[in-house]
Amino acid sequence: MKRYMKLDTDIFYELRTYRRSRCIRISIRPQGVLVTAPQWISQKEIKRFVESRSEWIAQHAFKIQEPQRSSRELESLRERTRDRVWDMLERVNAVYRHDFQRVFIRDTISRWGSCSESGNLNFSARAGLLPEHLLEYLIAHELSHLKEMNHSERFWALVSRAVPDYRKRRRELRAWKEN
Repeated sequence: MKRYMKLDTDIFYELRTYRRSRCIRISIRPQGVLVTAPQWISQKEIKRFVESRSEWIAQHAFKIQEPQRSSRELESLRERTRDRVWDMLERVNAVYRHDFQRVFIRDTISRWGSCSESGNLNFSARAGLLPEHLLEYLIAHELSHLKEMNHSERFWALVSRAVPDYRKRRRELRAWKEN
């Protein structure tokens, strides 16, 4: 469920509640502040939690600025990403031989990629800007989710089949910024 809320400190945030969430989480995104929470937590408790972190929110909300791209630039980036992802999928999936349904390139900011339970692979258009070795890690990560929909030891063992130094690349991807 999606709601828009306002704190006493004039900070607006979007609230989304999910049945499977386990904790309250605050994300600062270019579109604004997003708060996700389990459905079982009361609105009053969520508001109290967010208000207790209002100073942190105010400090960080102004630091993020999304690079503005025209629709032409975005479409060009999506095409480039689609080509790079398909090339890398063929190479990395030669190790796994997993079946997947469809591949989507989306204009997402909060995630590099995801895998649905129905076998669809989703990648951020920004993935096309990644260096080759980080894109390889990202592809191996999402392909591994086709067999393990979690981050268990078995999942990481699958990732390491295609990318033995996945720990190093994972850290590098988390720190990567567009130049």
